[in-house]
Amino acid sequence: AVSFCARRGTSVALATALPAQQAAYSSGNLCLQARRARRRARKLGARSNQDTKAKAAMPARKAKVGANGALVRLGFEKSSSKIKDLPAGSTVEVVETKGERCRLRSPAGWVSSKTLEFEPELPLSPVLSRSPPKQPLPDRALANARSPPKKALDVQLSSRSTALEKALDTTPKAKKPQKKRAAKKAKSAAFDEQEPFELSGAVVRCWVHSRTGCRVRLVSAPGPMANLYGVLATEATEEAWCKADDGLPHTLEHLVFLGSEDYPYKGVLDKLANRCLARGTNAWTDVDHTAYTVTTAGTQGLLNLLPIYVDHMLRPTLTDEGFVTEIHHVTGEGENKGVVYCEMQGRENSAESVAERACLGALYASTGYASETGGICDNIRKLENKTIQRYHSEFYRAENLCLIVTGGVDAGQLLDVVDEALARSWPSQKVSQSKGLTRPWTTPVPPPSLPYTSRDVVFPSADEETGLVVCGWRASKYGDPRTDCRATLLWQYLCDGAASPMTKRFVDEGLCSGVFPSGDTFRVGYRQVWFDDVATESLEKVQAEFDAALKEQSEKGVDPTRMRDIIARQKRKTLAACEDDPCALLVSPVLKHFIYADQRDETMTLKELGDALGLLEYAQSLEIETWEADLQKLASSADERVWVISRPSAAEASRQRDEEESRKQATVKREGPEGLKALQTKLDKAQEVNERDIPSAMLSCVPEPDLEEATTQLFDVQSYPRSSSTALTQKAEAWVSSGQNWALDHVAGTQFCRVDVCCDTRGLSPHLREFLPLLSEVLLKAPTYDDQGKMISADDNISQLRRRTVSYGCGTGLLGSGTSWGFFVGCKVDRASESYKGGADIVRTILTQTDIFDEARVDQAVAKMSLELQSALRDGGTVARMALHALVFDRVADNGALLAYAAQRAFLREARFSLSKLGTLLGKRRAFLRDFGALALALFDPTTQISRVAGDLLDGVNPISAESLDTLSQTPSKAKEAFQKRCDQIGTQKALRSEPAKPQQIRWGRLTVVGVGSLEGGSAFLNRCALGPSSNDPLKWSASLAVALEYLNALEGDFWVKIRGAGLAYGASLRADSVHGLIYFGLYRSASPKEALDAAKQIVSGYADGSTPIRSDDFANARGSLASGLVEGEKTRSQALFGAWRRALLKQPSDRNRQLIKAVGSVSERDALDAIRTWVAPLFDDACACTAVACAPAKVETLKATLLDTKRLAASPEVYDDGSLEAMVGRKPELSLAKKVGFVALGAFAAVAVLKARRS
Repeated sequence: AVSFCARRGTSVALATALPAQQAAYSSGNLCLQARRARRRARKLGARSNQDTKAKAAMPARKAKVGANGALVRLGFEKSSSKIKDLPAGSTVEVVETKGERCRLRSPAGWVSSKTLEFEPELPLSPVLSRSPPKQPLPDRALANARSPPKKALDVQLSSRSTALEKALDTTPKAKKPQKKRAAKKAKSAAFDEQEPFELSGAVVRCWVHSRTGCRVRLVSAPGPMANLYGVLATEATEEAWCKADDGLPHTLEHLVFLGSEDYPYKGVLDKLANRCLARGTNAWTDVDHTAYTVTTAGTQGLLNLLPIYVDHMLRPTLTDEGFVTEIHHVTGEGENKGVVYCEMQGRENSAESVAERACLGALYASTGYASETGGICDNIRKLENKTIQRYHSEFYRAENLCLIVTGGVDAGQLLDVVDEALARSWPSQKVSQSKGLTRPWTTPVPPPSLPYTSRDVVFPSADEETGLVVCGWRASKYGDPRTDCRATLLWQYLCDGAASPMTKRFVDEGLCSGVFPSGDTFRVGYRQVWFDDVATESLEKVQAEFDAALKEQSEKGVDPTRMRDIIARQKRKTLAACEDDPCALLVSPVLKHFIYADQRDETMTLKELGDALGLLEYAQSLEIETWEADLQKLASSADERVWVISRPSAAEASRQRDEEESRKQATVKREGPEGLKALQTKLDKAQEVNERDIPSAMLSCVPEPDLEEATTQLFDVQSYPRSSSTALTQKAEAWVSSGQNWALDHVAGTQFCRVDVCCDTRGLSPHLREFLPLLSEVLLKAPTYDDQGKMISADDNISQLRRRTVSYGCGTGLLGSGTSWGFFVGCKVDRASESYKGGADIVRTILTQTDIFDEARVDQAVAKMSLELQSALRDGGTVARMALHALVFDRVADNGALLAYAAQRAFLREARFSLSKLGTLLGKRRAFLRDFGALALALFDPTTQISRVAGDLLDGVNPISAESLDTLSQTPSKAKEAFQKRCDQIGTQKALRSEPAKPQQIRWGRLTVVGVGSLEGGSAFLNRCALGPSSNDPLKWSASLAVALEYLNALEGDFWVKIRGAGLAYGASLRADSVHGLIYFGLYRSASPKEALDAAKQIVSGYADGSTPIRSDDFANARGSLASGLVEGEKTRSQALFGAWRRALLKQPSDRNRQLIKAVGSVSERDALDAIRTWVAPLFDDACACTAVACAPAKVETLKATLLDTKRLAASPEVYDDGSLEAMVGRKPELSLAKKVGFVALGAFAAVAVLKARRS
């Protein structure tokens, strides 16, 4: 189910899986990864099974195991999954105590202190760890004239700056004891604790607040970041006082951030969050809950902010003025605006949204699950603030609130803070008033009304080539994890991977671009299968094909080998996720348990539901007959499935455009000049009230935490040959042969390793580099040659890759790294099963032993990419970015511009013609394959590659060796001969390289406006850029600009307040790209792009000319927030290794991230103002920037004439539409296959006519 993310401007799914950034490559094919991620089934959690080296002996004290025995987690990492039972009464030696955990000498491992009995004079507290005295909690009652803490208010700016600079100094030094809040005795009477348990490498503890009923869940694991999720079960139903599609959960989520009773100012929460070393706050609204989140560097900031956040949840102001600006209003021009209104206007009519709404409407008719929790625009226009206030009173109460905290937060301190917060924000009077209210989602879900009727819905799009199809059905009830686990694995068996049955049936046959299972956990859950990018003429065929495919698979039965491989790979992936962030895997199970469990304070049920590794072990134990029975049941339940076709419609786009204009004209006529003036006055007054200044005392009412707590927990990555690590350098020199170009990255404590190769594309012709996306689509799905030169089928090759790896991939450029010049191939493997040598063998096979000339696979790839392309070009943000890249980057020198979606559309048209029957007759197929092979041979030349291995290089099982690295370059002779013979058959040779093209000088002062049919009735997307500091410039420049941008971008900062807060756009942001030396400004879902751009110009010019001073509190917060973000970017081992790899490719110092954190601490207000004057101000000078905007076709001419000052432009604005995008990106438009065939046929007829004339 799609969730609405209120704070950052994007719709996201609740993600509990490992972030893919560090493990994946940018898409070589043309799929929209974000859209697919929303539909992907949630991943199962797992324990981590790290084995680590024992630490040095420490002074020990003896203890006895209690009457119930004890479980020891073997090894000295707290996330180890190896468990041993200790019998009751046995004696152990405790060598270290950390909170409630004790480290034993023998058996070496960790055990809960609750299971041990110590000498009477040394009791261990059952709740608290031993900590230094804490500072007093911040006062949260400034509105009632209570004084804030003296220590917080007495600190002057200079001393704050000095403290922050010291905290940001990451120079290696002896670690000091971390400063913590005082560990006073927990208020045990205030909380009832359930039985704690360990899972997925984390310890889960659960409490219920005895007075209010508020639940507290602590998921503990070491790490530099701490997270808070404030979860409320929210249900949207049809009542006498509201409609199900009013969007009450979503609108209320937005209003919560506008102030609370103790903090009645818009923006105070986010400003204090920045002060607490967080990058603001965030939230999402899902079908069955609303969650409020914050992530801080270290734990002190989270504990400081928690009471303030709780006050906003339970006691928001919910003013009429906040409703006007944040939810909906009508402007003085008669247009409907508002932050929520614009968000839903942009989302409501997307292909996915209309299909999802129709599907859930059929599955859960007349229940809250069928509602549009985001709100329908027609309902939002009629919504009143008093309705939202009533919804808050019924659902936002303490007994319906669960505070989920993850990270290294101390339990005793957390309980103290929560108790004090509830004492103020939910007093006894509130408890009495909320008694008798029904717990959400307790009403039984009525049985479905079968059979379902298929639904055909339309979405606006000028391009009518492809739509999508979704199939949905009811799934298992909550509390049946085994059935749910079996269903998840069965759909992985059917759909996951290029060799899966459904992929071969639908994708390989050209019916769609991808088949993706999805679903969600409700009281009675659901499952879906999405068919992406289906040609409109084939939309009706999908249902029959799907039913036939299921029937065929049920008759064939389940392949036991493939099913074992599916389960084993899922284990490896979840273990890798646990190693990186075990807490993240448990958030979703904890959240769903709170919403749906009949006994939600009973933890053993939660443990069973969240124990993904245990569920996978259960799945491994099943006989094949169980899987086949599940498959047969699925195949025979066609009547229980609902089908929805989401069809593109140009007529619908036109209808919505006309309807929006008619609505505006009706408003103008109805209100008249005086009425419109009154509407504008109402809006202006609301903005004035919302943007009133926050008292400075309130902005400093919490103490600033120490960033050192987080920076000392960053993972130390040693890199060869760029770092000065003596231990790694000495060993690496023995491993790496002379002449080899290797990068080695070591981080301690990981059981996984990566092997990657970067193939340099520079110097190859643009014509050949256009094949790169096709190569990435074919390379991992084609047949290969084994070491004896024998062919391994594509299906067997794919099965081997999935059997041996945790993940693997290829593509052009690393995600977000500025390395589009590289083509990357890599894999992640478990060292215990594959080792470094195994990883190198996998990558070498992909590079040198793959039959990329397999014609069936090439044909399928071209067809698949052609289908995917259409949905990509319907996205306004994608089109705007593509248009800007065409203005700024040279397509000859830059792969990002060369491989733009529109350019690939032209390339794929050529490819389809070359691979067609007519193209084959004309010899174009052979020429196409010959060029394809020439590119591959040039890329896979070892002399132009950079190879990299990463993991625990100095310790662990299956250690690295020279033989491991040499494996990458030692292709078996018979395999080499077989591949060369294949090249000779095609007639291909390695392409020659020339001197890499130098980028052409950018012509600034240009504007491109693109009319996108799918944006009819929706918002516009704007992107512009200008020159910025590059990575070759002094680091201080980049740090100063980064702080300045953080200051301007801050939640409730200038851009937020004057652009988003005014309803001009859903999001506005600045970012710097030091790799290319550019700075960017973007508007996301802008209802008024000109007004939003003008507002941004005014903000920046105020700082540049000195008329607007820097606010000292906000500036200090910006530095802390930025430093927190830099820490969070490398908070896991995988992220730290990814950063090291990126820095190696860009030839940056191995410790550049730490240097940047340190440099941020020394940036002064003057430095930031200098950066604004030097870099940001020119970005808003039309003569010094390039601008691109994607909008509805009806708005093209208006924006072309009014968006910029045309007198400042170096050239006339350029205008394009959906059909002329190839020309926009500099790729000559190519004839379609049908037209080419027509012209060839016409030429043939003409030739015949001439011959006949001559004979006569």
